[in-house]
Order: sequence, then structure tokens, then C-alpha cells
Amino acid sequence: MNILLRLIVFVLLFTAATVAQSSFHNEAYLEQLGDFNFGQIEQVSFDRTNQAILLQEGTNNSTIINQYHAGFGWNANYAAIIQSGNYNSILLEQLGAGNFNNINQLGDHNSVDFKIRGFNNYIAISQTGNHNSVLQELTGFNMNLIINQIGNGNSFTQIENNSLSSRQIQVTQQGEGARVILVNGSLYR
Repeated sequence: MNILLRLIVFVLLFTAATVAQSSFHNEAYLEQLGDFNFGQIEQVSFDRTNQAILLQEGTNNSTIINQYHAGFGWNANYAAIIQSGNYNSILLEQLGAGNFNNINQLGDHNSVDFKIRGFNNYIAISQTGNHNSVLQELTGFNMNLIINQIGNGNSFTQIENNSLSSRQIQVTQQGEGARVILVNGSLYR
């Protein structure tokens, strides 16, 4: 009986979930509560939309979302991510027309790293903590960005690969070490 209880605790603490979808319309909802969780969603849509919603609460959580839209339309990829805890990270890649994402993080060492390629892009990121960072690489047109960071060491780095893109960027930072870096051109990473 004692061995069974230890196994259950281990499974609850080190839970990993992966969702892979390839269809005309994809929807994924993933909620993880606990310490050491890992969530991954990969979606490929041929005509309609990809929608991914991921909620994580705990320490050492990690999120990877890849969304690819191969058809036409302006509402192709949507990602919503909420993380609460310490040491969280997000890797997000969206390819296609109509890339929308809303990211909210709470904690100490959170980070967002994403690449978006396509048209009609909307990005909203809110972070609260001491060492949060955003690193994004954008290629496409019609980019609307709203970045809110609260904390001491926050940073926002944006790499744009298209100088002809129309864009609106709003960055709000509070803290002693906050910084904004905008680069126009391709960087290998």
C-alpha cells in the first residue's frame, strides 16, 4: 500500500501532457495544477482555426505551443496561456494568417520566447515578478503589441524581419532594470 501511494505522488508532481492535433479546426484545453508540470500543444489546421488554451499553476512549469495554419482566413491561430508560480517558461510559435495570443504570467523567473510569422498579428503579454523577460521574433504585417511588465529586472526584446510592416507597439514597464530593445533584421538563434 505504501509503494502505491508514493507512485501516485510521483505521478502528480511530475505530470507531463502533450496534445497533437491535425485537422480543419483544432481546439485544445490543458489545465495543470502542481509542481514540475510540462504542457505541450501542437496544432496544424488546413483551413479553419487552431485554438490552444493552457493553464498552469505551480513551480517549474513549462509550456510549448506550436500552431501552423496552412489555409486562408484571418483568425487562424489563437493561444491563451496563464501561468502562476516560479520558474515558468513559454515557447510559442505561430505560422499563418491571423495570429492572436494572450499571455499572463505571475512569479519570479518567468520568460516568454516566441516566433510569429504571418499577417494580422495581435500580441498581449502581461508579466508580474522580478526577472521576467520577453524575446520575440516577428515576420509579417499588421502587428499590434501590448506588453505590460511589472518588476525589477524585466526586459522586452523584439526582432522584426520586415521593415514594411505596419505596427503598433505599446510597452509599459515598472522597475529599476526594465529595458526595451527593438531590432530590425534577422538574427540567427
